[in-house]
Amino acid sequence: MKKIIVLITASIMALTLVACGTKTPSEPKTEAAQPAEQRTEASSEKETKGSTLDGDLAGMIAQIEERFENECIDLKGRGQAILDSVGDYNGYKNNLKAIETFYSENNTKSETLYSDIRNLSIAYFKAVAASSTEYSDWDDALSEYYDIWDEGMDDYYKAWDDLYDDLYEQFDDIITTDNISDYSEYSDVWSQMYENHSDNWSDMYEMYSDNWSDRYEDYSDIWKEFYEGNFNVDDILK
Repeated sequence: MKKIIVLITASIMALTLVACGTKTPSEPKTEAAQPAEQRTEASSEKETKGSTLDGDLAGMIAQIEERFENECIDLKGRGQAILDSVGDYNGYKNNLKAIETFYSENNTKSETLYSDIRNLSIAYFKAVAASSTEYSDWDDALSEYYDIWDEGMDDYYKAWDDLYDDLYEQFDDIITTDNISDYSEYSDVWSQMYENHSDNWSDMYEMYSDNWSDRYEDYSDIWKEFYEGNFNVDDILK
């Protein structure tokens, strides 16, 4: 009997809290505050929804999305050209310079991509601040930005990571003792290929991780300062 009374009392208290509670602003999206590939697959899935942004803001979001998409298309195209040209060991030897150039271009193009995304993000934050200081408006706008930016970063990461895996597997299949009879030569060629692959993968990942963290920090700072009533983006991100 005592247990039943306790349960009834707890239920009444819970209903009272729900009836009297007030809506509190949501915190900025965190998604564990880490790059997308480090999260579980379940936590990275998002429910899709139609945009509620006005024309100008929606257009700026589309620019960010398009910038990522174009970079992925360019990367895959250049990568496929390397894969097509390196069909056997002779093809690998004859295209060593092209492979080096490919890796180097990826680093340069990634730096440019991340710089462009930063500039587009800042411009978007300023447009949001100028459009409305109402919580529901800017919170929705920042939420849509986060979804597109995070998805774009994830797509670009997967594009170059998958491509680098394909390159490694093809090179590894080509550089074998069947194609290089001298074991010492085989060991040197394979080690150089692996070191080149590993170093360039690490460079790409470091850029990706650093820029993911930097843009997330910008987004988080913007959300918190907007909530506090400060809509001066230059002051927030200085």
